[in-house]
Amino acid sequence: MWLEILVLIILLVFSSIFSGSEIAFFSLSDIKVRKLVRQRKRGAKILRKLKDEPHKLLVTILIGNNLVNIAAAALATVISTEIFGSAGLGVATGVMTFIILVFGEITPKSFCYQNAERVSLLLSGPFYILTKIFYPVVIFIENLSLGILRIFGTKKKKATITEEEIKTALGMATEIGIIERDEERMIHRIFEFGDTKVSEVMTPRKRIASIRSDMRLSDVMTKILESRYSRIPVYKNSFDNIIGIVHIKDILRHVKRKQFDMEIERLVSPVMFVGEDKNLALLLDDFRETGTHLAIVTDKKGSVKGLVTLEDLLEEIVGEIYDESDVRKTKLRLLDEKSIIVEADTPLKDITEIMGIEFKQKDLETIADLIVNKLGRFPKKGDKIKLKNFRIMVKDADKERIKRIKIVKKRGKIKR
Repeated sequence: MWLEILVLIILLVFSSIFSGSEIAFFSLSDIKVRKLVRQRKRGAKILRKLKDEPHKLLVTILIGNNLVNIAAAALATVISTEIFGSAGLGVATGVMTFIILVFGEITPKSFCYQNAERVSLLLSGPFYILTKIFYPVVIFIENLSLGILRIFGTKKKKATITEEEIKTALGMATEIGIIERDEERMIHRIFEFGDTKVSEVMTPRKRIASIRSDMRLSDVMTKILESRYSRIPVYKNSFDNIIGIVHIKDILRHVKRKQFDMEIERLVSPVMFVGEDKNLALLLDDFRETGTHLAIVTDKKGSVKGLVTLEDLLEEIVGEIYDESDVRKTKLRLLDEKSIIVEADTPLKDITEIMGIEFKQKDLETIADLIVNKLGRFPKKGDKIKLKNFRIMVKDADKERIKRIKIVKKRGKIKR
C-alpha cells in the first residue's frame, strides 16, 4: 500500500506541474519571450518554439494533465477501497476532488502565475519533448477541435498585437509611472505620423517667403534678412512656376564678394515636389534617401499649395522645435480652467487638440480662418460664434487683421 501512496503523491506532483505550466506559459507575452531570447536566457529559444504553436502546447498540457488526474483518481479509489471497503469510492471521490483542487490546481497556478518567467524557462525543455512524444495524438485532437470550430464559423487566428492594445498599454504604463507623460505623447504621435498628410503640416502658400528668379542680390537682401529662413523658393514669372530654391549661405558668399548685380537664378538649386495627399512617413523616406530638407507641395493640377520641411515632420513627433533664428512667442495662454486666449494665426490642428473637435474643411488653416468662415465676413472686435460646447470671441482686431481670440468652454474644463 505504501508504494501505491508514493505513486499517488508522484501523480499529484505531475498534476500540479501540468496545471501550473499552463498558466506560466500562457501568461508570458510574445514580447517578453522575444526579450528572453535576446538576453540569451537558458531555455528561451525552446520556449519561443513552444509559444509559436500555442494550440499544440495547450493540447499537450491538457492531455498530460488529464492522464495523471485520471490515474491519480483511479489509484486513490483502489487505496480507499482497501481501507474503507465499499465506502472507499465515495471517500476517494471527495478527498481527491479536494486534493486536486487545492494542490493540483489553485496552489500551483497561483505560484506559477507569480513566477511565470522562471517556471516557463525551467519547463520549456521537458514540455518540448512531451509535444514530440504526444505528437500524433496532439495532431489528431487539434484537427478535430479546429474542425468543430469551423462548423460554428470560428477560424484559427494567429496572435497579433493591435495598435489600440499598445496605446492602452501605454496609458497603463503612464498611470503607474513606468513612462513619462511626454514620452507617451511622443509614442502616440509616432502612431499618427504615418496617417498624417503633408497638407496638414505644410506652411500654406500665402505664408511662404519667395523671390523672383530675375531679381538681383541687391534687390533681395532686405527680404532675405526679414525671412530668417536658410532656404527660399525661387519662381519664374508665376509663383506656380517654382524653379528651385536658393540657399542663404550661397547668397552671403557672393555678397561678401560684393557681386550685388548677380541674378538669383544663377544660384538656384533643384527642389523636390510632393503631392498634398502624401503621408509623412513616405515623405520622410524621400527626405532621407535624397538628403533633401525641403519640398514644395502641389495639388493634382500642379498648383503650389505650400511648403514642407524636415523640421515640420520632426515636430509632428517631438513637438515644437525652436532654433536660434525663431521668434518664440506663446500662442496660447490659459486664463482659467474654462477659458483660453489664442493668437489668431494659431493652426487649427492645435485648436482641435484643445477643443476635441475635428474640422473637415481643408481650406481652413488657422482659428482666424474658422471665424471668418462662420461669420461670412471679416470679423471685428467683440464678434462671437458658437461651436458645440464652446463660445469663441474676437478679443483684439483692427481693420487689417484679427490678433487675439478668446475661447470659453461652457461645460467641463479646457484641455491643456
